Amino acid sequence: MVQEIVDLTIETMGPQIRELEAAIEAEDWPQVKRLSHRLKGTWGSSGAQRASAMAARMEDQAKSQALGRIKELYPPLVEIWQQTQTAMRDWLSEVPV
Repeated sequence: MVQEIVDLTIETMGPQIRELEAAIEAEDWPQVKRLSHRLKGTWGSSGAQRASAMAARMEDQAKSQALGRIKELYPPLVEIWQQTQTAMRDWLSEVPV
């Protein structure tokens, strides 16, 4: 079951991160907040704690409509997710089928 959660997380995050980027560019604060919240929960339940914490920070900034801060947080969020995704894929490749 853990494998399935990790697999699903890897599959679904790309589109969600692109949605978040579009919401940031549009300065759509409710959407940034909603997407950040969703990412926080998904990453938290899949064990990606650093990514989840970064999404939580972004969600907090969206509440105060801090565009500059959100734009600063987005690149590290993507970088952390890429690192986490790599680690997840490595783990999946080592799990016996």
